[in-house]
Amino acid sequence: MGGKRDAPEYAVPNMSFNITIDSKSVLDMLSNSNKKFNSLLSKSLDATVAFGLREIKSGLPKRTGNLRGSYQQRPVSGVLRRTIFSDLQYAVANEEGAKAHTIVPKRAKMLLIPLREDVLTGTRSQIKKSSVDRLFNQLKKKKGRSNRQIFDEVGIALAKKANIPAIKGNHKIRDVFLPKIATKLEREVLSALREYA
Repeated sequence: MGGKRDAPEYAVPNMSFNITIDSKSVLDMLSNSNKKFNSLLSKSLDATVAFGLREIKSGLPKRTGNLRGSYQQRPVSGVLRRTIFSDLQYAVANEEGAKAHTIVPKRAKMLLIPLREDVLTGTRSQIKKSSVDRLFNQLKKKKGRSNRQIFDEVGIALAKKANIPAIKGNHKIRDVFLPKIATKLEREVLSALREYA
């Protein structure tokens, strides 16, 4: 049974997209222009990226806030490109979806699987320590009950592996945020052109 385990389908380096000024007329102007125009375009990109990050961080689902907080910008060489990215593995799964896969424990012998909402912390991202303690105390004092009965009573199950169903992507970045960001970039570039003229 040993051997190498396959990584989940969604485990890719990061979720990213570029904001680029690639209009031929703007690029022609840029090649014949001065530092002031380059500076105006750079400021336009920075304003657009700041807008994009605000939109993404306020509009993505919030459970723990980790996904929202993971999006950041990376300057790319050259004045006309910026990248917005998240390096969380599940950012791509949230946006694009993921195939069904199996998870196994990495550092423990068993996975803890919550069966009810009341065993979770307020953010619903972790199991309460008191619930875990109760589970292991109950397992020590079985008193004629099966493990299944204890799991049902406590609201937590133990498993050597768990099958995770396919996740449907929400496509919110593609369908909601990118069109807004494109409109903002267009406005910013037009404003820079007016200011330069």
